[in-house]
Amino acid sequence: MDTYENSGTNDNSYIAVMHLSQLAGFVSAGLGFIIPVLMWVFKNDNKNIDKHGKNILNFMISMLIYMVACIPFCFILIGFVFLGILALIELIFIIMATVKAANNEFWRYPMSINFFHINND
Repeated sequence: MDTYENSGTNDNSYIAVMHLSQLAGFVSAGLGFIIPVLMWVFKNDNKNIDKHGKNILNFMISMLIYMVACIPFCFILIGFVFLGILALIELIFIIMATVKAANNEFWRYPMSINFFHINND
């Protein structure tokens, strides 16, 4: 958990909304991926937004991998339990990251595989 400097309230709000926009995936498949990625791409010239965007993308790809890994277990019904637990974890982590971002803090998502390198500066 790092705090970052030279970030205005607008950046904090934008970053918080970027994290929160992942919840759109619970409403419509794909939106929870498309919206934060578009928000990141349009403003990735900002160092803090770029850092959070990479963090979000790492988390979303990791969760997709975990969910796909659960699918074979659905044939023996335990996979549905795993998928439910993953959905709950995803919801909790997104809310935690949103609150941290709104408070000018950087928080790496647990269980996230580092596909995109995040600078710690």
